[in-house]
Amino acid sequence: MAGNNDNENAAPDPLTVEQVLRRCSPAELGFETTTDVEPLPGVLGQSRALKALEFGSRMDGDGCNIYVLGTPGSQRHEVVSHFLQQESRGKPRPDDWCYIYNFSAPQKPKGIALPSGKGIQLKQDMHQLIVKNTAMLFDALFLYARFGPARAPRRQPA
Repeated sequence: MAGNNDNENAAPDPLTVEQVLRRCSPAELGFETTTDVEPLPGVLGQSRALKALEFGSRMDGDGCNIYVLGTPGSQRHEVVSHFLQQESRGKPRPDDWCYIYNFSAPQKPKGIALPSGKGIQLKQDMHQLIVKNTAMLFDALFLYARFGPARAPRRQPA
């Protein structure tokens, strides 16, 4: 047990500027600008976060998520994206999941599993369908109701 020294609980002496400041000449660095320096591999100072990301990404099962927290500008999105790209190399690509409106139960959308890459194709095809048929839908819904079938102008499908 330590003795009862009055200095034991005293605050340490503050450091001087000379104790905390290290000056160096730019000539000592060995490069002109930082663009001349090769970037260091990996993420500096985040070994614990990377271990957690590695552990979480290797969890096999449904319902597992990884929550990443960091200050703005900490490049957490880039770090996680890069890590997951490296981790997924050589592994089969997962299905695309698309959720569509359920007319019989609007609060419960229907999920459709599509082969990887086909989800974006479905989105583009649906957009084209809507764009091409907007004019025909307008005619069918509004002009027909206003003028009746005999006088409503007819458009050809695009």
